[in-house]
Amino acid sequence: MLSSQTLDVGAQVYSFDPRTEKIRHLGDLTEICGEKGLKAIPQNKSHVRFWEANDKLYFASHIGYYTIKNGMETPGVPPPGYKPYPGGHFLSYDMATGKFKNLALAPHNEGIIAMTMDPARGRLYGETWPTGYFISYDLHTKQLKDLGLYAALGESVRGPIYRGGKRVAGKIVALKGESKGEEDLHLITYYIPSGKYIDHGAVFFPDGQRPREVNSIAVGLDGSVYALAAVDQNGHDRTDLIRIPGPISSH
Repeated sequence: MLSSQTLDVGAQVYSFDPRTEKIRHLGDLTEICGEKGLKAIPQNKSHVRFWEANDKLYFASHIGYYTIKNGMETPGVPPPGYKPYPGGHFLSYDMATGKFKNLALAPHNEGIIAMTMDPARGRLYGETWPTGYFISYDLHTKQLKDLGLYAALGESVRGPIYRGGKRVAGKIVALKGESKGEEDLHLITYYIPSGKYIDHGAVFFPDGQRPREVNSIAVGLDGSVYALAAVDQNGHDRTDLIRIPGPISSH
């Protein structure tokens, strides 16, 4: 997937065959989503892992055209003559026929920034950006569910950090994709049978530091949660593998 940040070009989807070393263009992501000629902010990228099941690849689309407000990336404001971003899509690609299928549109005109799949139950789960709605799609019933907000208002707002009772000021200007200041990292679980969320609270190292720049997690067989995080060592940043010991209660 080659991303785009322009208003008139969507992401381009390719395949690579390692045996023949040939690259093949599969399509334009905006067209795959059925939005060709819509004159709206396009589907600029996919921000998720591709999942393989039943000879198909499952993935989701995301926005890549932004407007910077107060140093933060926000969904792009459409210029005159263009419509707002329609929202991210759950999609599939049939590897046998070479055909894409548009499965569902995310609610609230938000992109899908993260996705996982439960192949046994035939369900896709996603997280929208910037507000942070938790959504699911059932491949059998073809039903999309909005499971609600799981982190206040997500990245559409930034909660302050307090130290010693005083608010810690962030950067006035930040690089693209960079946080403007310290943020709490929360571990959240969602128990599928009951649909219950649990916020297990902010994560801290023994010395009081907060893990920074955590973009993904992996769960071990014992239920431990692993991630790569930036940490400070004598005034210098380094990236370490961190572990939150499991099992973690979901009840």
